[in-house]
Amino acid sequence: MLDLTPHGARLVLATKRHARELGRIMRAKDREEGRAAGNFTPEASVRMSINNSCEAYAAYVGDYLLCVFGVGPMHGTPEITVAWIMTSVHVDRYPLTFYRCSKIVIEYLRGKYPIMVNMIHGQYTEALRWLERLGFKLGPPEPFGVRGDLHCRAMLVTNRIEVIGV
Repeated sequence: MLDLTPHGARLVLATKRHARELGRIMRAKDREEGRAAGNFTPEASVRMSINNSCEAYAAYVGDYLLCVFGVGPMHGTPEITVAWIMTSVHVDRYPLTFYRCSKIVIEYLRGKYPIMVNMIHGQYTEALRWLERLGFKLGPPEPFGVRGDLHCRAMLVTNRIEVIGV
């Protein structure tokens, strides 16, 4: 498993316990994004995401849960994965640790998943800026989810060079 200890955080495999814990302390804009996408409660958003992932983790600073994140296959297109993250109110307390660890996690995921996508609520400007800083390309706002709110497609494509016949 990826080691974030030198950067001030620790990772554990995400479970339904983390869904309950994050559901209680989720940031307001993450809650709103779940409602806009599928009218999900915070705990249901996290639980569904964990259940649909090939790998999912919870990140802590000390006893504070920062976030739960993971990746899972996109239905109908196995070469594309859906990268997701839901954050707690503690991210605001540890923004530098969160960002530094995010960069390391993205590099780890890029090595395993060449195309990662997700839809981000258009009003969640902090998430959109964070994704751009991590290298994701953002598409224009488009209707998405049960309410038809505007979301931006975030995509990260890792170019791979394959050497054949060596």
